[in-house]
Amino acid sequence: MKSRIWGFDLAPHGVAIIDMPIDCKILSVGYRSGTPNLWCLVDPGSARADRYFISRQTGEEFIHNYNHIFVGTAILESTIVLHIFELLKPDDNEKGERDD
Repeated sequence: MKSRIWGFDLAPHGVAIIDMPIDCKILSVGYRSGTPNLWCLVDPGSARADRYFISRQTGEEFIHNYNHIFVGTAILESTIVLHIFELLKPDDNEKGERDD
């Protein structure tokens, strides 16, 4: 397997639905050109599937009606602190917030 590191744009608010290799490993989150990003170690030839990520700023309401895991925190110029979670089973209300 030849792995590569890929970056994926995240939604600054709401849910990002990202088509990515199933077996990718999340490495970190951060900002690139003012946009929140997720960097992953991927096998480009792997099967792909949609994965769901939700972003919440510090102090913003966070509803716990779905299974999630914490991915990381991204800080933009000490002013915007964004916390990223992967939704393991997206809630129907959250799925409607897709940010294209």
